[in-house]
Amino acid sequence: MEFSYEIFDRFGRLLCYAFPKDMSLRENGNNLSYNEIMLHLGIGTPYFIFPNTHGFRDEYEKINSLLDIIPDVRTNKQAFYDFMQNDFKLQQSIAAVRGAKKFSNSVWKGENALRLLPFELRYIQRRQAPDRYVMDLSEKNPIIYSPTEYHSIRIEGDRFFIPYDYLPLFERKGYDIR
Repeated sequence: MEFSYEIFDRFGRLLCYAFPKDMSLRENGNNLSYNEIMLHLGIGTPYFIFPNTHGFRDEYEKINSLLDIIPDVRTNKQAFYDFMQNDFKLQQSIAAVRGAKKFSNSVWKGENALRLLPFELRYIQRRQAPDRYVMDLSEKNPIIYSPTEYHSIRIEGDRFFIPYDYLPLFERKGYDIR
């Protein structure tokens, strides 16, 4: 098991990347976690959330400050986009989702296609509106959209969610919050 910044989510669920005992499942020389395998096979859906991606975790281990790991976009509007493009594991997962959408047996196609994503079902079950802000990973201009605008980012793998508690950190680094 491998952990990122947070070990438990707000509901007490364990957050980790679990790897099979058989490490023969590899891509580009890297071992694939069960999470990544599910994305490749089209039987899982992505939910990228700050600060729990590899790039942020790696930077946090070097700097030890959440504010310092967020790219500053006041002088370089493309800094966040570049940072995320350099997160190999994140990009690998995004590519896996795009590839899986081509398979007819994936959760994205055919009569078994998902009509609602798991996080959408949780909001319905709780009878509450979405509460995490969202950025489009495919956009070079760093705009943070309100939680209810997540659907405006059409490709699920391009959504990057930011919990409300972290929003002031992004504000201090010059992000446009709408």
